[in-house]
Amino acid sequence: MLSPVEKCHGYVPPMLFLSLAALSLSLAMDAFAASITCGITGKGSKEQLALKVGLLFGGFQAGMTALGFLLGSAFRGIVGAVDHFIAFLLLLIIGGKMVIDAARDWNRGKDCKPLSHAALLSLSVATSIDAFAVGITLSLLHEDLLLSASMIGAVALILSFIGVLIGDRVKGTFARYAEVAGGIVLIGLGIKILIEHTML
Repeated sequence: MLSPVEKCHGYVPPMLFLSLAALSLSLAMDAFAASITCGITGKGSKEQLALKVGLLFGGFQAGMTALGFLLGSAFRGIVGAVDHFIAFLLLLIIGGKMVIDAARDWNRGKDCKPLSHAALLSLSVATSIDAFAVGITLSLLHEDLLLSASMIGAVALILSFIGVLIGDRVKGTFARYAEVAGGIVLIGLGIKILIEHTML
């Protein structure tokens, strides 16, 4: 927690910075895995897609952190009861569709189908659910909103950008297998989120 004097001078203690960096990396892992899937199915300029996905995932991570921070504990009970189910269903639907499409088109010589804009938005929401919960926690600890949301969003943006490029590289050799793997990864992410919120 920063004192008023430290906040006025923009001082960030090294331990706070390291803690936020570790937290940001942890939150960005789901977005990173999902972005690889985006790269696998993406068409056109990989750099443009990477930037688009990075901005979406990073923006939602920062935005959901800020939203959770601003709402504080007011709606924690309501949202916390259903957020993991929402994330699980979104990831299950998108991942399942990828696997089904790949199986259907396996012997037809068709290219991998790119994710729609709606699917990208759904992934952005699903991979940033945890950021909302973290925002609530940060508000209770009286941490700095701008610093926290900015760092969480920036790390997610960078890792998502890299993830798309990795996915694009993978699909060139094993396109159809990579598409199936990408769908399974998304389903796995959904299961992981569900387990983390209901059993741990």
